[in-house]
Amino acid sequence: MPITPDQSRAGRALLGWSQDDLEAKSGVAKKTIADFERGAQIPYERTQRELELAFEIGGVELIPENGGGAGVRLKDAVPRLARKRASRFERRAVLAISYRGTEYRIQLSTDILDDIDRTNYESDAQFEESMERHMHLILTTAAGAIDAGRSAPDRVVQLLSEDFPEAR
Repeated sequence: MPITPDQSRAGRALLGWSQDDLEAKSGVAKKTIADFERGAQIPYERTQRELELAFEIGGVELIPENGGGAGVRLKDAVPRLARKRASRFERRAVLAISYRGTEYRIQLSTDILDDIDRTNYESDAQFEESMERHMHLILTTAAGAIDAGRSAPDRVVQLLSEDFPEAR
């Protein structure tokens, strides 16, 4: 079932996303999103899939029509970022996340993001942009590490370059 305009608006509301945010996450133009959400146009199937994927990655599940209307809900097992601290000078990032009702600290070397992007960052702003661009990858990798039992007793999880095939 393709995404509906109501699901798009509701999904954005659940995540606290603006149309600009959805544009950044999906790669779909803001005008297309606005036209779709107000019912002025039905996007191409590929465009609808891009919107659906952005919501899925963001942690929203699209619920198909089941007699009560189509809807959305937050997925249960998606890590939520509470706060982050990163410094390319310290060469590491620390994220505080909530996952399955428990708080964790995720640590990773900035070298991992350097390797994923195949670049060395010239500024903290460039590093921050890369963190945002890859946040879903970082969070899902952290969830996998937690599920695999790699959390220390103090709930610190160290992510390694081996955890990111994209970095190879």
